[in-house]
Amino acid sequence: MTSKVQFDYFLAATLTGLVLMAGCKRSPVEAVAPLVNAFETQATQPPAGITVEEDSRNKQLADQAVAAFKRNDFVTVGSSLQTLRSTPTMTDDQRMAVQDAMINFQKTMAERAEAGDAAAQQALDFLRGSHLRR
Repeated sequence: MTSKVQFDYFLAATLTGLVLMAGCKRSPVEAVAPLVNAFETQATQPPAGITVEEDSRNKQLADQAVAAFKRNDFVTVGSSLQTLRSTPTMTDDQRMAVQDAMINFQKTMAERAEAGDAAAQQALDFLRGSHLRR
């Protein structure tokens, strides 16, 4: 996938996320809900061009993010989403779902941090700091 195509997908996902955020109030777990359907096991075959091992690893990371969110382990959510976002072996729909989940997650963390949630603030600090470590 070329950089231009990746940027177009990123831009589309970002705009979709912004529209969704402006239009509705989501429950906290819905922040990572896009991952559930996108990484659902597809019978016995992974998507075309993706090995069984890559598909399994991606699904495991998505499941880890959802489970961590339910446990309020927000740093693990951020780490899992960042790892997924940098994984080249995903379908376009999966990549869009990861981007949507990251946007939703960051918005939810910002709202919670503003309300005084220390764990949410820690997750935001982690996400900001991870950009510096790259």
